Amino acid sequence: MLIGKDDLKNAFILNSSPTFKGYFYMGTDSDYHYFESRWDLQIDRYFKICKADLKVYDPFDFGTNQLRIDLLDNTNSIFGENKYYKLYIVKE
Repeated sequence: MLIGKDDLKNAFILNSSPTFKGYFYMGTDSDYHYFESRWDLQIDRYFKICKADLKVYDPFDFGTNQLRIDLLDNTNSIFGENKYYKLYIVKE
């Protein structure tokens, strides 16, 4: 699912549900950054954001790796940002 400019503000939200496993960055291609929100008891959600709508500081090729990210900073390692939020790398 493509997250367009109208939905960009709500692409990442703070989620305290015990079944929410987190947001994962899946990589970038020539046009999009790819993400997955993972759940224990619900269907995982896959989405992409246009590269122009989110600055990712150290992108990697789609399908080569994955990285857990969050809105809360627990590592001082910023992953990316736009005008609505900053995303941080989760220390596992």
